[in-house]
Amino acid sequence: MFKILKNFFDFCNAEDRKRFYISIVLSLLQAMFEALKIPAIACMVSALLDNNVTSKTCLTCLCIMLVSVIGAGAVKSKATMLQTEGGYNTCANKRMQLAEHLRYLPMGYYNKNSLGHIMSVTTNTMQNLENVATRVVMLVCSGLLSTAVITVMLLFFDWRIGLILCGGLVVFFLINSGMMKESASMAKQKFEKDSALVAKAIEYIQGIFEVRTFRLTGKRSKDLNTAIDENEHANSAKELKLIPYMTLQSFWLKALGTVIVLVSVLLHIGGDNGLTHNNYYDHQLLSDLCTA
Repeated sequence: MFKILKNFFDFCNAEDRKRFYISIVLSLLQAMFEALKIPAIACMVSALLDNNVTSKTCLTCLCIMLVSVIGAGAVKSKATMLQTEGGYNTCANKRMQLAEHLRYLPMGYYNKNSLGHIMSVTTNTMQNLENVATRVVMLVCSGLLSTAVITVMLLFFDWRIGLILCGGLVVFFLINSGMMKESASMAKQKFEKDSALVAKAIEYIQGIFEVRTFRLTGKRSKDLNTAIDENEHANSAKELKLIPYMTLQSFWLKALGTVIVLVSVLLHIGGDNGLTHNNYYDHQLLSDLCTA
């Protein structure tokens, strides 16, 4: 995973890389604002358990929550804008660089290499990098940072629950690693199907005059439809292989949350009142982790 993140940042130029780095720092700041909800909830739960809820307690918790929500929203807005600008500029510059490079290639290059392959890189791949990869990379980075911050907060409030959580996160990332390996093994086939589809689409468009003149619509459409079907089957096969991993991740997070809640309740019954606060920490952390 970290190798993929490194390759993505190496792909960007210096200016856009700086945008992404600032966005990551802002994501960490956002995680800190989100973590402010923890002491606010803890303060209110403690007051409820002690039967000592006062207007001062309510006002203090409200102020902390307002700072958390407003601060997180403002920082997230700025970070998202930087991510959008960085993703668009990176792919726009790469498209220009590729076009400039292709201008000076000998004609023999296009005889030896598929035009569909070239077009797939400059269209599908670049569009995925611009619209999908940029957002996914930033979500992963911000999710990991949020998880790290909240985990530290949880360890600070109670190290026993924190250790259970850390062990569960290790298993989660092992499942995630398996899913990434499975996805990487199918990436080449997916790219080949995309290239074949683009090649057939270009062939159909370039020969549209002959197709209509000599009534070849049925044959040409059949070739294009076959390429579309093969691409659809490749996408479906990839999704079907990844669904078990995603299901297992979701199940494990729910199970981990249930275990933490049950342990918190059992320890509370044993006289440790501080552990009742962990219900909120658990759900907040698992929410951030699911997003990543």
